[in-house]
Amino acid sequence: MRSSDSIKKILLLTLLSAGLFVLLSSKLHVIGDLLIIPGLDYYTFNKTVRYGDLYRMSRVSEFKEEIPYPPPELIFNTMEESDVISAGDSFFQIPINGLMFAAALEKLCGKKVYDATQIDEEYCKRPAGVLELAGYTADSALFKEKIFLLECVERYSPERAKSKYLASSKEVAVKYLSLSVNILSFISADEWLQSSFLLKAPLEFKADTYFRLFNRLPADASVHTLKPPMLFYNEDKEFAENKIDSVYIEDISNSIKKLSSLLKEKYNLVLLYVVIPDKYSLYGSYVNPEFQYNGYIPKLTESLKSKGVYTIDTYTLLKQNSYNDLLFYRSDTHFNVRGRDLLLGECANQINQIIKRNGNLK
Repeated sequence: MRSSDSIKKILLLTLLSAGLFVLLSSKLHVIGDLLIIPGLDYYTFNKTVRYGDLYRMSRVSEFKEEIPYPPPELIFNTMEESDVISAGDSFFQIPINGLMFAAALEKLCGKKVYDATQIDEEYCKRPAGVLELAGYTADSALFKEKIFLLECVERYSPERAKSKYLASSKEVAVKYLSLSVNILSFISADEWLQSSFLLKAPLEFKADTYFRLFNRLPADASVHTLKPPMLFYNEDKEFAENKIDSVYIEDISNSIKKLSSLLKEKYNLVLLYVVIPDKYSLYGSYVNPEFQYNGYIPKLTESLKSKGVYTIDTYTLLKQNSYNDLLFYRSDTHFNVRGRDLLLGECANQINQIIKRNGNLK
């Protein structure tokens, strides 16, 4: 009887110790990073390769690709001295070929760029409120006219335009408070286990078996093709196939025009708005030969230009150059070096044209 109780106590202690170890590993990088599979820890810059976000969700070997991930070259310009303020989501935040988008843009266009999103991600979501909260003013002698390059991935553009871009400083402050409360939950225990060596073999075996026998993939990223092997977010497909009309486009366009006017009048910033196509918008025909893109970016571009807002038809730019080589990684939702460089070139061209037209930028 005593032997049985001892075994139960040992098992219970083992389970509690294992649970505590997993919990501490998921919260404390000094412990947890020792057991992370290189490349699966997405935002750690000391790895030489990473795996795509879509592969990390599926863990199916058919979609595995190693993406070069050298330590990034960062820029440390101040907002005061810069000609361009760059704010964007993960397309601007993830280094490609060792360069953040802002650093690559500075090299290409020869203008100083302030990488706002590396300081505060809210710049790309709630720019008006963040600038107000930061005390940025148009009448300050320190802040002459600059270009505000605002990037957004396609599927998030409508929501941000209609409910976030013009958010007040009070709304931003509330968001900061919620982020500070959740700071210890940066990665959950489950996420850490998914990325650790501890469950690598069983997770990959399960993923391969389910896919090959049942064609099963994670619910959020089940859209795929094997010729070539590519994964897509389900929400990309839903957005690209969603029917849109002129009223829908005008509603979004008017909101962005309001942001453009506010930035110029209150902060002396010239908006350059860039929407990056979802991967499915460009390559949906690989999954479904009858796929018809809804034209969100070209339609929004036309509407914004008619209102005097600077923008780029990124869909047409990338689509025209997407036939010989892929512009996005197969296992990731982001563009590759070639896709990034095409957008960089057009952004640099637009920036130089705006400066030439306005003449009074630094």
